Amino acid sequence: MKTDGYSVKKTAELLNIAERTVIDWIHKGKLLAKKDGKSWRIVDDLTNGNGAAKHGNDAALIEWLKEQNEELQTQNAELLRQMEENQKRSDTIILQLTRQLESKQKQIEDLRERSLWRRFKIALGFG
Repeated sequence: MKTDGYSVKKTAELLNIAERTVIDWIHKGKLLAKKDGKSWRIVDDLTNGNGAAKHGNDAALIEWLKEQNEELQTQNAELLRQMEENQKRSDTIILQLTRQLESKQKQIEDLRERSLWRRFKIALGFG
């Protein structure tokens, strides 16, 4: 049953899915649609000839969900790899900064000791 197009809301009702999913499917090319002002009109034939929604079958939905799951797992693995890499970098930076801080503290202590020793020598008349 072809019409001048279904609204996103009507399409979601026919396919028993969320309106956001309809819009996602439009952007992914799974549904043929055209822009009608600010809204979308789905021009895809949504039925299989006997009035049943062809996109609403469980097999297609399961396949789409599997694809989404694989894509998200890939993204998750990449994000975990990046997190580990960033953790190593930050650990290295912290270690370097800690060493620099300890070195500067030692230099300050040395300067204080020399200054104190110099004052002591002056007070005793040796400076």
